[in-house]
Amino acid sequence: MRFNVEQNGSEIICTLSGRLNTEVATGLCNQVDELIVQAQGKHLVIDCSGLEYISSSGLRLFLKIKKQLDGVITIRNMKPDIKQILTLTKIDEFFEFED
Repeated sequence: MRFNVEQNGSEIICTLSGRLNTEVATGLCNQVDELIVQAQGKHLVIDCSGLEYISSSGLRLFLKIKKQLDGVITIRNMKPDIKQILTLTKIDEFFEFED
């Protein structure tokens, strides 16, 4: 799993690639906390073009980010099968999506 964060003006871009399973999600907690601090007052974009799989723990990470950040969070380049999981669980209602 790769988790990369960069700033582009007022936009924070978090790029995810690989498999976001329970083991990985647990290990990413500190990085997600840092991301939340960095993204306060900025537009957060989560680029999921390289994300191959997401478990329920990964979904919880997305919800943690949304709960702790005030503002719009855009999920970019999510594969249809992963987006379907977010739709079935109604998590998609909390985010904006771009292809």
